[in-house]
Amino acid sequence: MSSAPVSRHRRRVPAGSGHDGPLPGGAGASRRGLAGLVAGAVLAVCVLLLGVVAKMRPVAALDLRADEHIAAHDRAGALTALAKVLTDAAKPETVGVGLMIIVPLILVLARRRADAVKVLCMFGGAFALAEIGKKLIGEHRPPVSLQAMAADASPSYPSGHAATAAVLAVALTVIAAPAAWRYAAIVLGGLYAVAVAGSRVYLGDHYPLDVIGAMLCALAAGFAVTGLAALPAVRSRLRRLDAPVRRALAPPPAARPGPQPWPGDRAGSPERDGHAGGRPTGRDGRLPAAPGERRMTARPLRERVSPGRRAARE
Repeated sequence: MSSAPVSRHRRRVPAGSGHDGPLPGGAGASRRGLAGLVAGAVLAVCVLLLGVVAKMRPVAALDLRADEHIAAHDRAGALTALAKVLTDAAKPETVGVGLMIIVPLILVLARRRADAVKVLCMFGGAFALAEIGKKLIGEHRPPVSLQAMAADASPSYPSGHAATAAVLAVALTVIAAPAAWRYAAIVLGGLYAVAVAGSRVYLGDHYPLDVIGAMLCALAAGFAVTGLAALPAVRSRLRRLDAPVRRALAPPPAARPGPQPWPGDRAGSPERDGHAGGRPTGRDGRLPAAPGERRMTARPLRERVSPGRRAARE
C-alpha cells in the first residue's frame, strides 16, 4: 500500500517548546471554557447549599453566638465609625448599581469593549444570584439588639454589601492585563472585599455565613463569565467588538519600494557615458582588450567547421 506523499517543507515543532499543545480557539479553549462554566455552576449550587446549612439549628446558634460576642466585647467607637463608612461604600442599591454602569462605561471609553461586556455580566450575575439566594433561603436578620446600624429589610443571606465589594474585586482581577496590575487588583480588591464583609458582621447586620455566601456569589459569576468568554464561538464575537479599535490603532502599512534603475540607466554612470571604470568602451559597449590580452570572439559557424568536413560537405 502506498501512503500519501508528505511535504518536505512541513515545519516540525519540537516537543516541550510551548507550541505542542492545542491551538488557540481549538479544543483547548473549549475545555477551558467548559471548565469555567462548570466551576461557576458548582459555586452557584454551593451558595444555595450553604444557605440551607446556615438555617440549621446548630449552625444558626454558632452564627448568633459570634454576633453576640462581637457586640459584647469587640466594639469600639473608632472601629464602629470605620465599619459604617465601609458599609456605606458598598451599598448594593446605589454603589453596586453605579459600579455596574460606570466601570463598563470607563472600559468602553478606553476602547476595551469586550472587557466592558464581561464586567457588566459579572455584576449582573453576582447580583442575580444573591437575589435568588435571598428569595429561596429567606434567612432572618440578627436581633435588633445586636445591630449597631439599622439593617435593611431584605433577608440576611447572602449579604448584598459583601457581594458588591467581592464582585468588584473579581472584575478588576479579570480585566487587569499586565501581571503587576493583576496582583495589585487581587491584593487591593481582596482587602476591600474582606473589609466590607467584616464590617457587616461587626455591625451586627449579618451573620458570618452571610458574607461567605456573598463572596461565593461573586466567584461563581466570575468563573461563569470567564468560562463563557473562553468558548471559541463567544470569543470570536467578543473580538469583533474590539476589531474597529484594533484597526484604528494599527500602524499604516509601509510603502513598497519602487523599481530601482539599472546602473547603466543612471545619468552620469560610466556605462551610460561610454566609460567603465575609467576605460573607454567600443561601439558594441564592450571593453577593449587590454595589452597582451587575447579576446575570445564568436566566429561564424562556417569558420568553426574543420576544413576536411567542409570539403566533404561541398
